[in-house]
Amino acid sequence: MAILDPNFNPGAFAPRPDSRAFQYRQLLALGAVAAPVVDWDKGFDVEEQFGFEITQKDQDGSLSCVGQTTAGLGQVINFIQDGEKEEKSAKYIYEQIYLPSGGAYLDAGASVAVRTGFALEKDYSSYNNGLPPSEDFMRKAGITNELRAKAEKYESEKYFYIAANNIDEAAFAIQAHGAIILGATGSNPGWGTGDIRPPKAGETLWGHAFLGKGFKKVSGMKKLKFQNSWGSWGYQGDGWVGEDYFASGNMYTPIVLVDKKFMANLIKLVKIPTDPLVYVFGADGMYHPIPFEFLVLDLLGPWAGIQVDTVASIPEDKKGYWIGGIKNK
Repeated sequence: MAILDPNFNPGAFAPRPDSRAFQYRQLLALGAVAAPVVDWDKGFDVEEQFGFEITQKDQDGSLSCVGQTTAGLGQVINFIQDGEKEEKSAKYIYEQIYLPSGGAYLDAGASVAVRTGFALEKDYSSYNNGLPPSEDFMRKAGITNELRAKAEKYESEKYFYIAANNIDEAAFAIQAHGAIILGATGSNPGWGTGDIRPPKAGETLWGHAFLGKGFKKVSGMKKLKFQNSWGSWGYQGDGWVGEDYFASGNMYTPIVLVDKKFMANLIKLVKIPTDPLVYVFGADGMYHPIPFEFLVLDLLGPWAGIQVDTVASIPEDKKGYWIGGIKNK
């Protein structure tokens, strides 16, 4: 899609407020991943780290950026977990989430990934006879039961929301999981190059989704590296979004998608027959008790389906802080 295309708006909409939404801080609080610290000077790039290339996308005249970005994230997760490089279908995602006016909510694609999985691009092409798609093409119904059955193999487990104004947490999530879904309000002048800036007063605004896949400090400013879905735009399809954008209030709540293997390998819940509490075994080697009300109201959804093991006892010196920050007495 050309940057000055007047039909560019809309594309992505900020996630709708939902008190039931699962926050990335929950993963951090449970010790599922280490403390959120990144080396901005050293930086990180998922493609360099793992030695593979994320397939470039071109949404052209369609408003399918959420589908394009979610499909790119699915490719990253699948490669990191299983070593499979297969491109995922953006059309499979967008066809299920588009809004009547065009575009989609930023988290809608992640919801599809959890509910139905990812289709492979080779099984359901996002290009019309090899050409970048129109909006009508991306909306045209064509998903079959057979395709859904194949997509189930690539289902994700959960998705989590990162604080919209926290570039450090976003960078850490990229480092821990490979890539994240980013979204922002932008303008054509602000996105004229791969070094994007927040929109200015008087500029026509639109919403857009893009794939965060790295980070580094550039000229003293913290920046995230992202892959766009505008073909060769920017730095051969890539761009940089800085901490000034995060501070401007124009970033949407980023989304991190977590697959089944990650949840199964890094979350361990245990309980003792004589103790009503449930404990999480953290990355620090300690057992952290979870308050009942926290488990039911805040964590039951995210951790549903994770096995709770029963152990005979837990040594007192292995009991850590309460989830929620309350220290054990």
